[in-house]
Amino acid sequence: MFSSGNKDAVAANFRTNITAITWMKIFLIFCMLVAAPFQLAAQAKPQLLKFDEFSEVSNDNYVFTDEVPVKERIARFVSRLKREHGKKVYIVYYRARIADYFNSSNARNVAERARFEVYYSTLIGEKVEVIDGGLREFNSWEFWIASRTASPPVPSPTFSASEAIDCPSLYVALDRPAFDSDKPVVFNAGAYPNLETSVEWRISSGTMLEGQGTNSLRVDPEGSRRITAIATFRNVPPPCKVSAQTTADVGLKPFLMDRFDRAPSSQIRALLDGFLTRIAEDDSLEGYVILYGGRSEKRSLEARVRLITEHFYFRRFPLQRLTIRKGGYREYPSTELWLLPTGVEPPKPTPTVDSKFVRSYVPERADRKRK
Repeated sequence: MFSSGNKDAVAANFRTNITAITWMKIFLIFCMLVAAPFQLAAQAKPQLLKFDEFSEVSNDNYVFTDEVPVKERIARFVSRLKREHGKKVYIVYYRARIADYFNSSNARNVAERARFEVYYSTLIGEKVEVIDGGLREFNSWEFWIASRTASPPVPSPTFSASEAIDCPSLYVALDRPAFDSDKPVVFNAGAYPNLETSVEWRISSGTMLEGQGTNSLRVDPEGSRRITAIATFRNVPPPCKVSAQTTADVGLKPFLMDRFDRAPSSQIRALLDGFLTRIAEDDSLEGYVILYGGRSEKRSLEARVRLITEHFYFRRFPLQRLTIRKGGYREYPSTELWLLPTGVEPPKPTPTVDSKFVRSYVPERADRKRK
């Protein structure tokens, strides 16, 4: 017979064992629930889905084309990926079979831009891979979304590496702005990489003074207000482009020296330095800068004003020879650098987006910030 004390001890021990077993069962059920999604994911069939495929030239219809611009395609891809979780992303690019020196890296640059947007605008993180797919007729891209267990896409080039044609980049440029209509206008032509060739010139107006057959042409405007010069390069292998051209506005009028959209700060500062150097060389010139903000965020305009102004202060350039004007908004932030002869009316801004359609700044949610 058990004493009352022993009975209480046995009962307490029994309750303790029951409680331990109950908690063990709860723990096991919890582990099964946590592991279930991972088991299902492991058993699920790997998925590799193509979200988009496009090229620079996809048809010969030059009127009412329904092609979506590259920037919009990247934005659409990023928007979709914001709703994807636990996925991998593959960006396949194909280089054009025929490409000149300056454009040979365009396909990869677009792919890297897409990778950058995905990395910094979604929670995909580093699970973004850029793949060189080889050669096609035109620069082309493929956007893929894959499950974690899926294999990468297999590229489908249409030409072998031996069929690539590397062309020189041809250009024609003004030696300097043609502000004085009584002086010859000088055009320079060149190729990169350097090409041993002669140049045949044609002009829309004026008279050639000297330079036919060479890389530099002097033209008497003879009262013309605009001259187009076309340079045809000999010894350029087919099917490469064999000519380049540019147009000179003659007389006292604003001259657009440079225009750029979004670019790294180092590149923007280099362009600004070239602009300041050109103004410093001629006391009769002033600098006129028009800044545009982007549609996606109103404060992008103030940010660009601050960047440009700080650089001019940093260079200690005489600010009385510079004018900085807010031009409103365009699709993307943009900057125009104008050379303005003394006494000439400055150019008018040309915004393309009304300010009421520009998004105001919205702080990022804390749970969406990347650690």
